[in-house]
Amino acid sequence: MNRSLRKEHEDVINIQKRRWQRIPSDVINTFHSTFNVNKNRRKQSKFAVISAKGHRMSGNTSVVEDFESKFSPCSENTAFITKEEKSTLTTTSSQSEMDVISPPNTTIIDATTPPNQQIIQIDPYIYSEEDETTKRIMGMIQIRCHQIAFLYFTACFAVYLLIFFCRNYPVESMGKSGFLEASEVYQIVDYGEQDNYGSSDKLSPKSLLLLKLHLVERDFNGNFTSLLRGYAFSRCHDQYHNTSLPAIAILVKENNLMIPGVIRHNGLTCPWQWSPRCNWNTFYVEFDIPSDVGETIKEVTFINLFTKQMATISVTRPVAKSKEELMVCVPPLYWYNNHLQLFIFVETWRLQGASHFIFYYSTVSMDVFNLLKYYEAMGIVSMIPFKSLPMNKRINPNVSIYRYGHILAINDCLLRRKAKFATVVDVDEFLVPVGNKTFVDFVKSEFNKDEKAAVLYFQHSALHFDLKKINDGFGFLLHTRKSTIKGPTKYVAVPERIRNVDSHAVSKIFGNYTSKGMVWTTYLYHAFILIYLTVIGPCLFEKAHPRRSIILKHNITKNSIGKSNLRDLQTFRYNSKYVFVPNVIKAKTHMGASRISLVLHASDNYVNGDFVKHVNNWDGPISVGVYINSPTINSIESICAYCKLINIPNIDHKVSVHFIYAISRDSNARSVVQLSQYLALAKCSNTVLLHKICKPVKVSEEKKIENMLNYPINVVRNIARKLTLTHYILIADLDHMFSEHFEEKVLYMARKLLTQNTKRVLVYRIFEVDDSAEVMPRNKEMLYDLMAKRKAQIFHRSYPKGHAIPLLGEWFKVKDSAKPGVQVKVLYHEKAWEPQYVSLRNIPDHDTTFHYPLRDNTATRWQMCRENYEFLVMNDVFMYHRGIKKDHENKTIEKARARAWGSYVKALANFSRRMDIMYPKTKSKCPALIPKF
Repeated sequence: MNRSLRKEHEDVINIQKRRWQRIPSDVINTFHSTFNVNKNRRKQSKFAVISAKGHRMSGNTSVVEDFESKFSPCSENTAFITKEEKSTLTTTSSQSEMDVISPPNTTIIDATTPPNQQIIQIDPYIYSEEDETTKRIMGMIQIRCHQIAFLYFTACFAVYLLIFFCRNYPVESMGKSGFLEASEVYQIVDYGEQDNYGSSDKLSPKSLLLLKLHLVERDFNGNFTSLLRGYAFSRCHDQYHNTSLPAIAILVKENNLMIPGVIRHNGLTCPWQWSPRCNWNTFYVEFDIPSDVGETIKEVTFINLFTKQMATISVTRPVAKSKEELMVCVPPLYWYNNHLQLFIFVETWRLQGASHFIFYYSTVSMDVFNLLKYYEAMGIVSMIPFKSLPMNKRINPNVSIYRYGHILAINDCLLRRKAKFATVVDVDEFLVPVGNKTFVDFVKSEFNKDEKAAVLYFQHSALHFDLKKINDGFGFLLHTRKSTIKGPTKYVAVPERIRNVDSHAVSKIFGNYTSKGMVWTTYLYHAFILIYLTVIGPCLFEKAHPRRSIILKHNITKNSIGKSNLRDLQTFRYNSKYVFVPNVIKAKTHMGASRISLVLHASDNYVNGDFVKHVNNWDGPISVGVYINSPTINSIESICAYCKLINIPNIDHKVSVHFIYAISRDSNARSVVQLSQYLALAKCSNTVLLHKICKPVKVSEEKKIENMLNYPINVVRNIARKLTLTHYILIADLDHMFSEHFEEKVLYMARKLLTQNTKRVLVYRIFEVDDSAEVMPRNKEMLYDLMAKRKAQIFHRSYPKGHAIPLLGEWFKVKDSAKPGVQVKVLYHEKAWEPQYVSLRNIPDHDTTFHYPLRDNTATRWQMCRENYEFLVMNDVFMYHRGIKKDHENKTIEKARARAWGSYVKALANFSRRMDIMYPKTKSKCPALIPKF
């Protein structure tokens, strides 16, 4: 080695030693232990390997774990190489003796390394300080703590890629290819021969393969001055679209009308540099349809004017405009198996405001397929199979579909749903706005500036991340240095204003609409963000969305789809605001109509394992209405409510559960049909997982009040009651318990007193029992002892007008009997009285204009009074409430009542007016309904 080179290496060693002295001693010890560094050892050993978790590493196990805990990509201690040190390494690594310094098969990468690197192995030597060659090596490997973390980070990244690219090939379950192919296909027609997928002897160079005909409302104001558009494949020649004579036509049989059409080129050359074997291309097929024909057209006969052959094609009618803000169209997936990347893609776009995704898939792994099915069950993804085209030994158009098939898919996508905005991106592309707005908010603000704008373009940019802010979550994306590079644009468009699109631009726009130019916004493209999303992304997503991350990790399995034990569920509309799904859990045993059904109501956050007490306490059938407070039917809230109930032993013996939802864009029949499949994804037997997903969240008093006012208590009561199958019902709350043999005793009286068309109800007394009571009362004797010890009291004793019933002392004196009788008949003179009763199932419905917690239950008693019902108080039986309400709970309820006062006064006035019209003769008999807080 020449003298100058040796001097240069000595300078490097001295610099690195000074750096090493500034590193904390615990980090140095960890480094030495990990790499088996021993200054006293003179002989050179085998290489020590540092790699991602799951690979063997030399050194003590505890030391390795300590090292991983310090330098894991998700750790707060993660540090990264600086720009200056990176240039120093680059300069050093360019020395003439790199082959001596770097071990063989060693790969050094940085953030610009292509993401397809699969194996990274960092092999530092075990050195002897006194060996001259080892000194030089030591100068290269004694780097600072954050440099070690950076190398570990890149190693983890590569191994992650290796795992996620290679683990998705379960050959046994998916065949030799390891991928699942699309099982369905568009209407593919070879004019004039209808071909199935597979071999087609009729396929020729003159064939025209058509994918679906859409009816497009050209003016988008409901007037059918219409355009019939289709998408087709044909050979790359001009026989169809470059001719003075019409090449195609359609025949509308109902009108006996023949309409010539045109075939428009998509603007892409064939073949081209990225697809040299291309000899088939895609085209737009268009027909101008008269408005009167467009209103009724359902199918047409397509005529190939060159061959005189015909085929009947159905027409896809225009879809109604949805309330969705942003629709994301994803071009066809070919041989795609990175389900982790797909998960991050969907969740990132959802965070930016995307409301629906349309995926076209050709060949995907089972993990990807199951993940898409999971999202489809949630109602946020539509899966469209994109199968191969017909072929034979001489002709195979599929050599072009990879490059050009996506043009047809994305144009078809924009006609499938009418969201407010739509974008076309691949699964490794993201549009990120500058500032604190979500992407949807940013797009809205841009389009509001120009009412004539049809499309908004985004420039292709490269980002330089500030990696020191990696622990800030996605906030670090806002702290970047941007540089514009030459590359294709991306766009967001208003679907009804555009005519044709491709992957990077809108080629045709309707009417007088215009396209907006480039906006200074970030278009993240491919590898620039992939290194972050693949390794760091899952850590941040698990912190931001723990429930969603947990259910994905545990439930997206290869065999989870299609094995639901649930029936197909149906949805029914209750009114303009609510729908319900009956019998999500259906009782297996029908106990007969001559029983008493216990009718209960609850919101999803109040459903818990304590419901088992009701199952054990009540002998008859139970009908439970559960309000799912979620904007979507297929939601975590649905899973949590279902799992908590289904885990109760023998619940389906006598309990039927019904889910109620507020109507939203997701409350449609398609979502409910998939609800059984969605619930089947939940592993309800995994109680540890269930606790993590469904752990109650503490809310503020303001949020509690909001939840109270939004809970449609009477809607839930009415639905649960209508779905009972017995003559007699008892409507109670979820925390109401009953004395022993309650149903048996009351049933004896009901069969005698509640005959058909009678206007009577059987009233039972209600109490509160302190939680500190060792034993809950089963009969009057035990209840009396608890009241003597002040462990029990009349329900809501502080407000006796509501639940007090006269002659309580005499009631206690009557001995228990298997066949109790009526103690007293009580006249309804107090408007605040809210008696609890057993009745026939045909009593008046609960008035849904009264909201909780202000006279929602009492209003039914008012109407019963006006209808001349008798209130008969029973002996022996009673109900008790577990726990006595605390003062702070009553204060929260009072605040909710104050908030609901305005709507209550209005509902009361309407109710009084309606009662006076329907039952004028009983006005003087029942109490006057004067609003009083």
